Amino acid sequence: MRYLPGGWWGLAVDQSCVILEPEVDIQLVHTLWRRLCNGEGLSPIVDILMGKSSGSETVPEFAVIITDNNRVDISIRGRITVKVVTADGEMTRTPGPMATWSQEGIMDTSSIDVYVEGSEPFTPLLPLYIGIAGVCGLRIGGDEEPYSDHVSDLVDSGIHVIGASVEDAQRAPEPFEVASDEEIVHFDESDEEVIPFSPVPSTDSQPIPFNKEPPSSPPGAPQPMVWARVCTVCQTPNSTRLEVCRGCQSALEGDGVHIPRPSLGKIQISNGDVYSLEHPLRIGRKPEAFGYSKDDEPLMIKVDDPHVSATHLRIDFRDWNVIITNQGRNGTVLRRPGEPDRRFTDQEHVVAQVGDVFYLSSELSVSIIELT
Repeated sequence: MRYLPGGWWGLAVDQSCVILEPEVDIQLVHTLWRRLCNGEGLSPIVDILMGKSSGSETVPEFAVIITDNNRVDISIRGRITVKVVTADGEMTRTPGPMATWSQEGIMDTSSIDVYVEGSEPFTPLLPLYIGIAGVCGLRIGGDEEPYSDHVSDLVDSGIHVIGASVEDAQRAPEPFEVASDEEIVHFDESDEEVIPFSPVPSTDSQPIPFNKEPPSSPPGAPQPMVWARVCTVCQTPNSTRLEVCRGCQSALEGDGVHIPRPSLGKIQISNGDVYSLEHPLRIGRKPEAFGYSKDDEPLMIKVDDPHVSATHLRIDFRDWNVIITNQGRNGTVLRRPGEPDRRFTDQEHVVAQVGDVFYLSSELSVSIIELT
């Protein structure tokens, strides 16, 4: 992401952002920053801006851009223009009268420009991957240089880099640990892979030991919250995107409410263990996690597999979505019904679907058996 300096608030996390008029209360900026860092979707952020959560009567001018894989959700109000480039061409979005705002989702975008009225021609100059800056516009995607690929050494040496990715900023300073008997994928002189990763389990493998310690939270501990539409018939909480209750199929009525986040589903490890998706998870030989609040601390699942990295697979939540991210040196293979096997490299992620099987090695897999 790149930005052009100006007088408006610009909040950027990964490939999502919020732009706010200069006159907003600083407390609103802090609230939106926390929501953006927590990976919340478009609806809860717009609800705050429209005063549904805070009871505010003053609605600021704003733009909210939330990216999720191939989809981009956009909401704008006031003197702001959004230009989106897709495979089908360029489209421009403006909110219209100040009393209204516009909102839509767009698939397969290659770049997005969002800028304040009077900033044309818009030419963003400076990188901003995660942080808050004074801006008159931001650009997501396009032909920008992948600067986040070159900041690892600086971050590891303790220098703060505004353009660093979240993963770079959270990386521990010690080098990657590899067990003495671990077989890492090797490369020949031309960087061609010569030991391919196969997701097919062997027939003579032994069971992999797992740490089966259940997650525990002290009594009265705060719970992570989520926006939901609660069914008036069976009281089942539903995603705000649903129109029909997932429990009883009744039509959903009324606005969304803020509730403790329910379990978002279940996964099953290849040894038969089943884990409820009540908290984020980390799977690996020596799993670690950084930058999480105590009310949503990830559960660590330890495995004894020499082909699995220290922290190999991350399972996180964004709104009601379950996000799977590979962090394994040897990669992770996704086997999804009806699709070819897909191998994920470092930090690649996908929104999970029921039936997905993620192979961390030839002996270890994680299956999505239920999603809320």
